[in-house]
Amino acid sequence: MNESVFRVDRGLCLKDLNKQNKLWRFWVESDSSQNQKLSPALQASSCIRELVHDNCGKHSPNIPSSFPKSFAKELLADLDLFEETSIDVASVRKNIRHLAEGSADAVVTGQQPGLGGGPLYVLYKIATTIELALIRSENGRPSVPVFWLGDDDDDLTEALDPELINPITHSMVSQKPETAKRNIRSDMIGTFRATELEKPVLDLLDEFVTRECSTDKLGQDIQKLYLKAEKQGISFSALNENLIRRFFPDSGLVILRGNDPRLHQSCENFYKKVIPVLPQVVQGVEAESSVMEGEWGVVPLSPNSLKRPLYEVKNNQRVPLIDFDSLPDVSALRCGVLLRSLLQDFFLTPAAVVVGPGELSYLSQLRPAYEFLGIKRAPLIPRLFSSVIPLDFDELIPEEIDRSTIEDRTRKITSVGQKKLIEILEKEFSVSGKRAAELAEKRTRRWTKGLNSLLENEAKNFVQRKTQFWPGWVLPGGKRQERTLAWVPCVLAWGENFCHSLQQAARLHLEGGLKGQWSEILIRIDSDFENDLDHGKAKQHD
Repeated sequence: MNESVFRVDRGLCLKDLNKQNKLWRFWVESDSSQNQKLSPALQASSCIRELVHDNCGKHSPNIPSSFPKSFAKELLADLDLFEETSIDVASVRKNIRHLAEGSADAVVTGQQPGLGGGPLYVLYKIATTIELALIRSENGRPSVPVFWLGDDDDDLTEALDPELINPITHSMVSQKPETAKRNIRSDMIGTFRATELEKPVLDLLDEFVTRECSTDKLGQDIQKLYLKAEKQGISFSALNENLIRRFFPDSGLVILRGNDPRLHQSCENFYKKVIPVLPQVVQGVEAESSVMEGEWGVVPLSPNSLKRPLYEVKNNQRVPLIDFDSLPDVSALRCGVLLRSLLQDFFLTPAAVVVGPGELSYLSQLRPAYEFLGIKRAPLIPRLFSSVIPLDFDELIPEEIDRSTIEDRTRKITSVGQKKLIEILEKEFSVSGKRAAELAEKRTRRWTKGLNSLLENEAKNFVQRKTQFWPGWVLPGGKRQERTLAWVPCVLAWGENFCHSLQQAARLHLEGGLKGQWSEILIRIDSDFENDLDHGKAKQHD
């Protein structure tokens, strides 16, 4: 797919995208001059302006004292494996030294490994991080992009959730890997051999080679990485790291692994600080969850997550720690969701963290923990939201039906109707105010239920009518492409030009944010993918 041509432009405002919670919508549309409900660390537009422009030329980097030179030395040694590849290893080495010396700030994002590299938004998060680091560096604030690979997670269901497209036929692939040979409920994701989880992608690559499909240098290198994983039996974590490095070869991206025992050994002071006061930390976050639910309607951290803040590694599994008086070696400790971001910010003291809506919610809930432990809270920046669509599409892509949006619209409609009904009952039928309100309230409940059902059905019909001729990869299963499609097969189909377009999209995203205009970025593709649209129309007419 070397001939693919892309064009990048703006789409809907982020606040107008469906399925985003109230907190996220308020955050991306508010500014410090009008926003009194969120702390300065939670105001997207004012945050990025401060990160890029304030005190320009008077750079005073965060000095990550928890990032020891001994750990940096080990990371530098790891890079010997990449010396003969297409990756600019020298830039990565330079950035690791900057972090160890405290001569540059870290801009961070993270995600667990996933099938086929994980969903497309993983690339979008990293691209945003790289571009933000570049923009800050260009403005006299040296910065290093860092990706935290959460390979210590054990949610295999989420890791295998991304769906695949066939890069030859562009059709969706239904096959999922066979994982019955392992205890899939508790093994850490990164410890699986890549071939155990990536069988569907390997099958696609075999078909690619068998049909002698041409591909560009990026596609060739991706195939080599999978072949290496198959021959050498490397881990799922290592394959994901290799793929990410190859996709962003000239970025200087520093990749850290959550399951790296050397990293946790370097964080001994963090564990000494946190473990004695864990009950108070949990209590503060639990209290904040009530505030979050009342103010924003979101409670992202479950009670089980709060009850299991810390784990010990045993036989590739995370075992919840119960006895804090008898601790294992620090290198065997791993954080649950409650402590993971706190550890990251303690270790890196980042200038910024790039996040999506879910992360914004749970990081907001962690506010008391940051304050109680005295850990500096990094400003948060929204990740790139993007959709890849055929060049001749003149419409924005609708999302799957958003029940909360429909319910919100229904409430607005029925609220007006309820008031009007009360007015009619009182003025025209002389019904008392109390009885009029009771009658109107009962009728409105029935009306609301029926109206919800009507709008949901019509929303389904609308999406079906609008997308009936679209190729399946555009809106897979009625869901946003970036949350659904695994990125490796997409890149094999779209080619290396997609990489450059993605960085343009991330830059456009951040430039809009500097103006207070956060919006989705559309990446329009002119390639064989457009033929899918024609095939769909022909099939319908047949």
